[in-house]
Amino acid sequence: MTDLENRFFEAFKLADKICKEELNTEEERGTLGITLYIREMERCQLDGLATVKNWNDDCDRLRYLVRERNIIAHGNGATALTESDVEYIKGFHERLLNLTDPISLLEKARRATLAPKPKKDGSKAANDDDFFYTPPAQRAKRDNTVPQKRDNGFVYEWNPEKPKRDEKSKKWSTSEALAVSISVAALLLCAAVLALAYLGYLNF
Repeated sequence: MTDLENRFFEAFKLADKICKEELNTEEERGTLGITLYIREMERCQLDGLATVKNWNDDCDRLRYLVRERNIIAHGNGATALTESDVEYIKGFHERLLNLTDPISLLEKARRATLAPKPKKDGSKAANDDDFFYTPPAQRAKRDNTVPQKRDNGFVYEWNPEKPKRDEKSKKWSTSEALAVSISVAALLLCAAVLALAYLGYLNF
């Protein structure tokens, strides 16, 4: 391995680690993090092209660098790496940390478009809390909870769904059900009495 290849490989591992932490699921364990990142870009291709500058260039460059990384890892011959490739992967790592990578930029644009606007008095809109991000690593088993804040990494898919209540909160207690039943029965009885009075069967 040449010095250039070694420097590239080490920089690649740093960027790959962040991608893997954010995107890896049980089904995709063992897949390169940057490969998962590329798949995420492909999934958001139309929105990305319309929203983020150089979306295609970044996606193509990452595909190329994954191939070069695999050549080094498997010892399949000489690479075509240049110094600019090393600088690019280092810069991509910094963009991941600073949330200025392509997918983070896309999600920021989505948030700006979809997030409810504040009220005139400056208070939050009633449905502010209905909008939240869902990391792709949790997409397969989404539980509609707000993810914990992270110091690094990035967030992805904009999910404008209300958090679902847990199963216990969906069920009424016995006392609640009884109270509702009594209220409904009382309303029906009142309606029947009024109907009979109106028809002349009852005199008050």
